[in-house]
Amino acid sequence: MKDEQAERRGQAAKRFETLVDALGIDFAKLARSIGLDRPDTLYLVKNGKGYPSFDTIAKILDVYPQIDANFLFGKSDQPFRAEPSQKPIPDDEMEAFAAFKKVLIKYAAN
Repeated sequence: MKDEQAERRGQAAKRFETLVDALGIDFAKLARSIGLDRPDTLYLVKNGKGYPSFDTIAKILDVYPQIDANFLFGKSDQPFRAEPSQKPIPDDEMEAFAAFKKVLIKYAAN
């Protein structure tokens, strides 16, 4: 179980590294751009020691609408949407995000 969690954290780290590279910024700039006072949370993800919170993912998607949420959740290999969108997130997707947050909290507690 711990090996599986470590692998998942490693996958999240790779995705976030790819994300900042694709955006042409660093983790500190990403943290500032989404309103985090300190980038510690993102550095935990970067170093494979934690998962991004639902709120962090939601803020990233708000600030960078060109990012594909499926990429952040490991369902796509492409960090950018095919076409940038400024549309609000539909209620059913918000419900899915809320369910994902519960899963993240469960895994983080283990």
